[in-house]
Amino acid sequence: MRMGVTTYAHVVRRWKMVGGRDLAEKLDNFVEAFRDCCTIYYSDGGCVLYELYGLVSELKSALEKRGLEELVALLEGIDENEEVSLLVNVI
Repeated sequence: MRMGVTTYAHVVRRWKMVGGRDLAEKLDNFVEAFRDCCTIYYSDGGCVLYELYGLVSELKSALEKRGLEELVALLEGIDENEEVSLLVNVI
């Protein structure tokens, strides 16, 4: 038994296409500037999964600064004080 380990899981029910190459490039720039709120997962097939996490208000502000309005829109309607993980899959 592993002590001191917490495991979280969530089912993503529906992915939404939000952009193409331009958005992926903006996302790369975002990750460079905000490494403290990002985790990047690489697959053998070339897909990259970005996990952006933190308070909704902080994520929205950071994403807006980098021109990622498409991702800000996904956070609309969520309580500004809620902690979330925003998953972005670049294929």
